[in-house]
Amino acid sequence: MLDLGHNGLRSVPDSLGDLAGLSDFLYLHDNRLSSLPPSLERLKRLRYLNISENAFETLPECVCEMHGLVELRASDNPLTALPDAIRQLRALRELHLRNTMLNCLPEGIAGLV
Repeated sequence: MLDLGHNGLRSVPDSLGDLAGLSDFLYLHDNRLSSLPPSLERLKRLRYLNISENAFETLPECVCEMHGLVELRASDNPLTALPDAIRQLRALRELHLRNTMLNCLPEGIAGLV
């Protein structure tokens, strides 16, 4: 588990993607993040990601490559869109998008089991 929540982070290092053994929780909530490094797509075993309370306008593409995610929290962001690639999150059981600026959902959301 790695908890980086409740800080003033504007970015996280690319090397965070080297934590291939990170399998339980990654908390990045309540920061000032608007993007994530593409290297985070290597966190294939991660089960829980919380990126709530940041500045994401769209869900970072690397999140859709985290195939082990069971729970994704992205609430309280100015999200205006979700990528169609969200369909790749086949293990997802909980998707929290409360208090965003979404006005439509991609067709790919129907691909979630």
